Amino acid sequence: MVREIVSEWMVIHIRRQNMIAMGRTLVLFLLPIISLAAQTEYEYQYEDLYLPRDASGNIVYNDAVTVPGVSGDEIFTKARRWFHDNFKFFRGRIQYEDPESGVIRGGGIILVRNRFLWYVFETPVLFSLKIKTKDEQFQYFISDLVIVHADPRLMDQPIELAFSQGNLYKRNGKPRKRLLYFYWMFDEMIVGLEQRIRSELLPPPSGLGEDW
Repeated sequence: MVREIVSEWMVIHIRRQNMIAMGRTLVLFLLPIISLAAQTEYEYQYEDLYLPRDASGNIVYNDAVTVPGVSGDEIFTKARRWFHDNFKFFRGRIQYEDPESGVIRGGGIILVRNRFLWYVFETPVLFSLKIKTKDEQFQYFISDLVIVHADPRLMDQPIELAFSQGNLYKRNGKPRKRLLYFYWMFDEMIVGLEQRIRSELLPPPSGLGEDW
């Protein structure tokens, strides 16, 4: 479980900070938020949202990336270093690793920008990450995504429920703008996470020739 590998004090700290932020009037953010809300294209239909699912219907972000000329052992070593460098706040950041099969698995957290009226705050989203490596290729899986609410009285919410059609859109087909805004911010963070994984495990670009 993702919850088991995330430090409890970290989650409590984030909740406390968000509760403090919710209690303050962030006037300086009001105009940018209104402007952003006006610019966001809410005419997207649910089918247009990128919510990749596995055979069981769970939301899983994954991709297979080719790394020409790089051994599986080297890719695995880079993946292991990436886990240690990026999940410093978590106990048991690497939950499972097997160099023989080239599989490494752990968990982490992303902080997604959220808003309620004119309040701006960050919502923690927990996730599991598995990376499978072999010669000249790796594949990653981002799954088990769970929203941790700022209010401890509310239950944590699986991303599949948060981003269900009935939750994001009203019965008349119109979007719930605040929730759709959170989806776009979440999507932006996931794209950034995927880019960081690729940039770490892919070899650096070769330098320019001597003639340059």
